[in-house]
Amino acid sequence: MRDPRSKQGEEMPTVKEVIIEYAKEHGYTSLCDPDNGCGCTFDDFQPCGLQDITFCQFGYTKECDPENCKNICWDKSSMRKGDICCTLEKPAG
Repeated sequence: MRDPRSKQGEEMPTVKEVIIEYAKEHGYTSLCDPDNGCGCTFDDFQPCGLQDITFCQFGYTKECDPENCKNICWDKSSMRKGDICCTLEKPAG
C-alpha cells in the first residue's frame, strides 16, 4: 500500500506545514483564538493541545506587559514582562 502522503512518489505537506507556510508568506507570526484566550507561535505550534484549531485566526506575536495587556495570552497570571503573547492587530511598521 502506498503512503497516503504520497502523490505519484512526491511527499505531500501536512496541514500544519501548509498553515505555517501560508501564514509566513502573508506576514503572520502566530495563531490566535480570541474566544479562548489562546495564542501560539509557529515555533511552539499548538501547545494548548486542542485538536480543533478551526477557531484560530492568524495573528502577530507581541511582547507582553501583563499589567497593561489587552492581548491574547494563554494564562495572564503567569505572564512576565517580555513574554510573548499574540494579537490580531498588525504591528505598526
